[in-house]
Amino acid sequence: MLAYSIIHLRLTDGEEMMVSSHNILGGKKMTPISTDVRTRIVEVYREGQLSYPTVAERFRVRANSVKNFVTQWRATGTLEPNPIANSTPCMIDAAGEDVL
Repeated sequence: MLAYSIIHLRLTDGEEMMVSSHNILGGKKMTPISTDVRTRIVEVYREGQLSYPTVAERFRVRANSVKNFVTQWRATGTLEPNPIANSTPCMIDAAGEDVL
């Protein structure tokens, strides 16, 4: 059984972004939120002195995600997504991509 879901993020400037996830036989895999969106989330939090839940509602993400982004930015100065745990590298080489 293969199920797909699309999450729409409405950003403060009216722009929309889609993040997709899929569930294959009970295993959930989500695409990480882009660095650009993470940066906007942290900027809105810092500029507006808004709470995590308020910023989360604005960007339609979880408040814990906002907290994690702010914490990561304070600790490392970067908002790059962490590597996905237990992920396997892509086995398709350049020749295989041409076939696809």
